[in-house]
Amino acid sequence: KTIIIVFSEHGDMLGKQGRFMRGGPIRGTFYDDVLHVPLIIKHPNLEPKRIKGLVQLIDVMPTLLDFLEIKIDAKIEGQNLLPLILKNENINDFAFAGAEFTPPPDSIFFKNPTTVTSARNKDWKLIREIVYTPNNISIESINYELYDLKNDPEELSNVFGRHKEIELLFNQSLNERFEDI
Repeated sequence: KTIIIVFSEHGDMLGKQGRFMRGGPIRGTFYDDVLHVPLIIKHPNLEPKRIKGLVQLIDVMPTLLDFLEIKIDAKIEGQNLLPLILKNENINDFAFAGAEFTPPPDSIFFKNPTTVTSARNKDWKLIREIVYTPNNISIESINYELYDLKNDPEELSNVFGRHKEIELLFNQSLNERFEDI
């Protein structure tokens, strides 16, 4: 009668692209090596199977509440995974990630606050890093990386600047999802 849910907060770069650990909120943080984490759900009434779909960790809570038949009255961000689990129905068109970083005043490695966000679907991923001036008054630079995941699943070739429609769609999605950042 026990429901078991196992997941990881983040993966590790393990030296890929010259980066180690999760990379912190600097470019490299949101490669799939860091974002694509295990999610295992063991439910006593569900048969074991492997499911592919765009899932975010914020989807775990509404799924667990549904399992426990606890009604959700408030507006929440996550999606219930049951349509994906039971009927293989797509629940997310995009998977998002975001992080803000303000370096400690005595940091010898980082001086600039940064915001890194990413949006991905099954075929593409856009990573956007905004670097602020050290006093966080204005934007110093915005860096983009776009990956064609069908042809480059290892995210080794940044094709930003070559796919304007996709870049616009993904950038708009990031702006909508992270409007408060």
